Amino acid sequence: MPNTAAATGHVDFILSPEAIASEIAKISLHPYISYPEPEEAFEVLAQNQEPLKTIFTLLQAETKIDFTSYKHTTLKRRILRRMVLYKFDVLEDYVKYLQSNPKEVEALSQEFLIHVTSFFRDPAVFQVLTEQVFPSMMRGRVPNDPIRIWVAGCSTGEEVYSIAIWVVLQEMVS
Repeated sequence: MPNTAAATGHVDFILSPEAIASEIAKISLHPYISYPEPEEAFEVLAQNQEPLKTIFTLLQAETKIDFTSYKHTTLKRRILRRMVLYKFDVLEDYVKYLQSNPKEVEALSQEFLIHVTSFFRDPAVFQVLTEQVFPSMMRGRVPNDPIRIWVAGCSTGEEVYSIAIWVVLQEMVS
């Protein structure tokens, strides 16, 4: 799994176990971390709104997506997260970095496009699955026969893993 995650290009750090603690310690010293509220940190780090406007312009030029109508508190939190990763204390420095690194502009845009799933937010649907669908799949099944389940529109994979856990638990109790 770590190799697969790294291959996506969406991994912030690839570190040895020994280096993880050191990196966490460094991150904990960032000014953003020391403020109780991310919005408060952003206001301190951003002396004016021009850098934010520049970020939106860069994003729209690179991705063709206009983020100016998105919830600014969420966007600011995501920008601060990227600043922490690259150890920028000043928003203007991060803007300069974005201007010279189109891949970071793309990464920031992906950070804004939060992939949301509502699989377990609909208890009635999961109840039908657990009471009707899963039991019918298990009926007459020979132990250790593979079960293949596809979850359409699965954003993160958590649904598939949760279903697999349910199936394994059912097999253990039967």
